[in-house]
Amino acid sequence: KSRTRVVWVQDLGDGRDGDTLGSNLRLMGLDTGDGKGERAILETPGNYSKPLITPRGDRVVYSDRIRKKVFVVNWDGSGLRELTDGFGLALWRDPRDGREWLYYGYEEMMEGGFHCRAVYRKTLDSPGAKELVWDKVPVNIDSFQLSIDGRMAGGNFPWPEGGVAQLPNLSMKVYTKGCWTALATVNGKPFYWIFDGAHRNLTFVNVEKETKWQVKINGAPGIDGHEVYNPRWSNHPRVMALTGPYGGKWQIREVEVYVGRFNSDFTAIESWWRVTNNDRADYYPDVWLSP
Repeated sequence: KSRTRVVWVQDLGDGRDGDTLGSNLRLMGLDTGDGKGERAILETPGNYSKPLITPRGDRVVYSDRIRKKVFVVNWDGSGLRELTDGFGLALWRDPRDGREWLYYGYEEMMEGGFHCRAVYRKTLDSPGAKELVWDKVPVNIDSFQLSIDGRMAGGNFPWPEGGVAQLPNLSMKVYTKGCWTALATVNGKPFYWIFDGAHRNLTFVNVEKETKWQVKINGAPGIDGHEVYNPRWSNHPRVMALTGPYGGKWQIREVEVYVGRFNSDFTAIESWWRVTNNDRADYYPDVWLSP
């Protein structure tokens, strides 16, 4: 079993800040290799949104929506520094030279949530001038993820249109409506998903063959068929994270982080791991497996 790291945002208040807009949040992490369980990476209450584990797994990038800036911090909570103004959308490691890149934009409220009118990128270390990646249509902030070669991104362009864009700034194809899109490279081929309006199922698309199918993702013990949210593909195509349950008799503080593993043909989740077990609401998970 691969060493696994999970990062997420925890609501220190009444659990109602599911959109991570407020200042009573903290940045949490769990590493299966250290035996420490759930712990704060950054304990100081503040705004932490969309945390992303770097491709090498040793750092976390997050956005502060109040200060409108993107930060990076080491996994152990040291070395916190500002990367840029804006909102962080995705991280990508260039397979040719190993450099890690931040893809980001400037969020604004539009129909269907927060979007960026353009996507830029900078290297995480010794960043130079920003490069324009995409500005043909707005991109929803929850839904932008790159292929391994960096030439494609899955996203909402804009919400509720879900599809795949060819980068940099080339064409795009819309597949269906929904939210919380994702893109992964499966055996060298791009696979895309989009989350349904019922917040219970993913529609998968094999981008090359243009075949579609549905996968139920609310079957984990403890979710019990209720709604889930924040679905996110990890750096390993067989593994995803989400939060739930939402709805039913649950209390909002019972929202926990779960990690699911797809079967080999991506038609079902074959196993679940409940990551968190606490009396606070947990949102926006990202999961990383050691290669």
